[in-house]
Parts: sequence; structure tokens; C-alpha cells
Amino acid sequence: MKNLINSYQRVVDKHAPNIQNLFLLALRLWLAWIFLNAGVTKFNHWDSTLFLFEYEY
Repeated sequence: MKNLINSYQRVVDKHAPNIQNLFLLALRLWLAWIFLNAGVTKFNHWDSTLFLFEYEY
């Protein structure tokens, strides 16, 4: 059992940085997509954007 745990730990130690980097890249791309969509929406609906900046912000 101890040998199995040690093998598992070696695999995790070897691949954890790569998995972490992929996760962080996916998170950054997801956030970029959200901000890009917000910007495109403001650009496409210019009248409502001006209304929001005049009365809300």
C-alpha cells in the first residue's frame, strides 16, 4: 500500500505544474472572453451604453 501511495505521489509531483499551468491558462482565457464580450456589447449597443454612462456611472 505504501508503495502505491509513493507511486501516486511521484506522478502527482511530476504532472502537477503542467496541470496547474493549463488550469491558469484556461482561467485567463475565460476571463478574457467575459471582458471581450462586455466590450463588444457596449460597442454594438452604443445608445444604451451612452444612457448607462450618463445616468448610472
